Amino acid sequence: MKAEILKKLQQLTPVEAEQKTTKHFVADFAGRTFKENDLSLAMPVFNNQEIFVSKHAHFADCPEHTHLFLEANYLLSGQATETVAGKDLTLKAGDLLLLDVGTPHAIQALGKDDLLINLIFSETADFSFAQLIPGRKAEYLVFRHDQAEAEIQTVADLLIAEFWSKNPSKNLLHHYLGALKVLLLRDAAASAKASQQSPIVSQMLKEISENFKTTSLKKFAEENSYNSSYLGSLFKKEVGISFSQAQTEERLLIAAKLLKTSKLPVSEIAKEVGISNKTFFYQKFAEKYGCSPKEMREENKH
Repeated sequence: MKAEILKKLQQLTPVEAEQKTTKHFVADFAGRTFKENDLSLAMPVFNNQEIFVSKHAHFADCPEHTHLFLEANYLLSGQATETVAGKDLTLKAGDLLLLDVGTPHAIQALGKDDLLINLIFSETADFSFAQLIPGRKAEYLVFRHDQAEAEIQTVADLLIAEFWSKNPSKNLLHHYLGALKVLLLRDAAASAKASQQSPIVSQMLKEISENFKTTSLKKFAEENSYNSSYLGSLFKKEVGISFSQAQTEERLLIAAKLLKTSKLPVSEIAKEVGISNKTFFYQKFAEKYGCSPKEMREENKH
């Protein structure tokens, strides 16, 4: 990374100066990278760019939130701790965390020597989790600097430096982004092959993703001529949770997305994702997101 780019990234922004004093999180995207006419959309404004690069502000905890776009958190230097989908992760210099659409995550306050860079992919970037792990369910992937290809770090550094340069070239950014996508795809494919997940479990995860509203373990077993008890045990062994738990997780992710992007009543959203028991829906929603559906919708408005 060029010294001049690092120096620019290390300079305190107005938001960081405020957070350093108050220790309270300040949402810095209003009026800069998000549309203000309808905050419920919370979609980036790219101005014909495939990717937007920003520095995560220091000195205050960033509360749990989700995005309606694919995002990568790349640690340029220092260390960062995030809670992603309920799990604590520590990133070190060179690590890249890729977050799927709708994945909840929170970031602990960064120290003055920590540099966490956000890479936000637009729809024109033509990049998704479905390409990385076809047929498998995941909310995030971590590419560790000491395990993934070294070129991932190299290209990420080049992309960030170009974006933050005085006169960034769209052509260069396009090529760097293309190279980064290829490297991530290749690394994810290698990791998937190494994990040797059963093909039938991959099919079950795909079934949950595509038919979360109507599918069931029994239905899938009958349609594919398997014993449901055997499939249930195999799924839990390889995925870590039961088929029904994974299905509920998928439904809740879709429900959270609908709360932020539609004006449907909460009761209608519950039905839309396939949950008819209101008590169950509210209970599981609160367990996953730490708030009620109404509170999430209100928070999203602000």
